Amino acid sequence: MRPSTLAGLVLFLAGASPATAQDSAVDFVTEILPILESRCIECHHAPHRLASGRMKRPKGRVRFDSVAAIRASKRGNLIVPGNPDDSLILDVISLSGDHDDRMPPATEGAPLSEVEVARIKRWISQGARFGSWNNTAKSTTQSSGAESSGIGSTPQPSNAQPPITALVFTPDGESVVAASQLGLQVLEWPGLTVARTIPIRTPNLHDLAFSPAGDRIAIGGGDPSEAGLVEFVSWPRGESVRQVGDHHDSVFAGAFRNDSELLSSGLDKRIVLWDLKAGTAIREFKGHSRGVTALCWLPDRETFVSGSIDQSLRVWNADTGELIRSLSQHTGSIHALALRPSTEGLPMVASSATDRTIRFWQPTIGRMVRYIRLPSVALAIAWIDEETIVASCRDGKLRVVNTFTVQVKRELNAVAKLGYSLAVHPTDGSVAVGGLHGEIRRVVVRQRKR
Repeated sequence: MRPSTLAGLVLFLAGASPATAQDSAVDFVTEILPILESRCIECHHAPHRLASGRMKRPKGRVRFDSVAAIRASKRGNLIVPGNPDDSLILDVISLSGDHDDRMPPATEGAPLSEVEVARIKRWISQGARFGSWNNTAKSTTQSSGAESSGIGSTPQPSNAQPPITALVFTPDGESVVAASQLGLQVLEWPGLTVARTIPIRTPNLHDLAFSPAGDRIAIGGGDPSEAGLVEFVSWPRGESVRQVGDHHDSVFAGAFRNDSELLSSGLDKRIVLWDLKAGTAIREFKGHSRGVTALCWLPDRETFVSGSIDQSLRVWNADTGELIRSLSQHTGSIHALALRPSTEGLPMVASSATDRTIRFWQPTIGRMVRYIRLPSVALAIAWIDEETIVASCRDGKLRVVNTFTVQVKRELNAVAKLGYSLAVHPTDGSVAVGGLHGEIRRVVVRQRKR
């Protein structure tokens, strides 16, 4: 159910007219400020010095403790009066509850309710007026006890590891590279013993891709609500060789066009095509109203597909910047895109979203061919062959789907919870699945032919 639908239903059940309530002005002091005070301001207020002497700065350099600070945050794009689709705050509060960049974070409690999100959106649509409020007083010093005891966050066990956000096999298939908030790890295959760790300057990693020549890895990430970039490391040496990116939020997807050009996209709604030799932008693609989470080149390498939190896929001409068409049948934020491995017929792309569906498209003609609804949201998808796709799901299971009959052929145990990432081994019929707390598992999908 969409936020506007749920808000209307709540008002109707309360005996009010949805149309009348929708037209009434949202009062910042009584309806919006309580949300900010209870869920946001604790981490997003003016810099202050702790009793230890350390200076504590607002997360992501975003502040909610005064009108001036809110208007200045994110270069004025945090909240854009009258234009909720351009307001970055709506992207991060609308992410799924288990998403790393969701605000408030999972460690700080439940996500904002759909009613609260709808209320903030309506307030922005009405001009984001603050009424009589100007600022919230905040002490410039906190006790050392508050700092050391972790007040305001959920205590984590000492051995807790961050989720595996991306996986990619090395070109020879002898290792798998895993990304998490700790950086990059190279694990031997199939034993999954850690061979080495590669230091990465980029924080909050979300995506990995090998160059066509197999001599570089592109790593997408960045500071949430602040900056996004792609870092390149040489392979197999693992040395940082370049960074590109001027995104205003985390990069969520990168896709090589060839060895000298790469697409990047992120939560700032932008898609950028980069010249990797010069380190400069060739072209920018604007059109999505929310963050762009997935990219997929078509075989001609002139056309690509993007997927977004705004629930749409878009098909673009990379050489002209033209938006060819939009595909809007999904009813939830899109997590992943994957191109079918076939050289015959029209190209086919699969997409997965929070509506629990995987949809199969012929993007060059704008046709949705078929779809399947799974028992759990597919967070990552990959093709095994022309008639088989695998989905790593929120419930930790791996589902093997026949793409012609759109039936689940097999349901396999993979990780304990939240199958964030997925990679298909090039030859041995197995996949790597990454989950919560640094868990990586090998799952055999089919036996290798002898």
